[in-house]
Amino acid sequence: MQSGGNIVAAVVQTGPRASLTTFIRWFSAAIGWLLVIVGWIVVWRGQNWQQHRREVRELIAKIGETSHSVEEKAQRYLTLPGDDKEAATLAVAIKRDFKHLSGQLRRLQLTWPSVSYLDRLIEFRQTVTGGDFETRDRQALDVNSIRAFDASTAADELLGELEQQFVAEFQTRRWFPWGRSN
Repeated sequence: MQSGGNIVAAVVQTGPRASLTTFIRWFSAAIGWLLVIVGWIVVWRGQNWQQHRREVRELIAKIGETSHSVEEKAQRYLTLPGDDKEAATLAVAIKRDFKHLSGQLRRLQLTWPSVSYLDRLIEFRQTVTGGDFETRDRQALDVNSIRAFDASTAADELLGELEQQFVAEFQTRRWFPWGRSN
């Protein structure tokens, strides 16, 4: 392969026909390398995008497990009177699970900065712990009470919001990872 100065020297020595052949050889080699580099960049970005998508999906699954755990404990807690020992244990477990849930949601936001969840988390927390939470004079509720139903609904809405945002962000993209399909 000849450098730019050598191509000019070749034109002077051998005429324009030889220089065209030299230029075509040089150009085809450059195009070949350019295609290899662009192909590598496309594959690398695609793999990074898939890995990022996988990490977000795993975090959402963990958030779903934790919110389901809070929901189950809240259902059990609401069916017990306030002065029951198991109710006190469940109240501590519910608060602990909410701390875990908040931490998981913060990790999700670090991984995926555009995610929005705060309103749904506040609604879920207020539904479960609002009112007479951890009071000794709280009355046991029926399993089919509206408050128990609201706790389940709030948990589903939190997870549904995350799933909806995930689909909007990750499922609507095609194989070209930095573009969106419309």
